[in-house]
Amino acid sequence: MQQSQRLRPPTEKQGRAHANGVLAQRQLEVGHVERATATWHDFLDDYETLSSARADDHFHQMMAGIRPHTGNARVRELDESARTLVAMKA
Repeated sequence: MQQSQRLRPPTEKQGRAHANGVLAQRQLEVGHVERATATWHDFLDDYETLSSARADDHFHQMMAGIRPHTGNARVRELDESARTLVAMKA
C-alpha cells in the first residue's frame, strides 16, 4: 500500500485519503502506533480539503482507534491536529 501511495498522483486526494485511512488502521491493528500516527497525519493532509462520507468514516475510526494510546506524545499531537482540523472544517 505504501508503494501504491508513492505512485499515486497528488491530485488524487480522495483515493490517497482512503488508502491512508486503510493503511493506518492496519498499522494500528498490528501495534505499529507511531507508524500509524504518521500515516494518519498524511490522511489529515488530504482530509482537510475533502467532503467525503468515506473519509469521514476513516476520521472517526482514527479518533476511536487512537483513544487508547493517548499516553503516546505523537498520538496526542495527532489528536490535537485532528481536533483543530475539525474546528476549521466546521
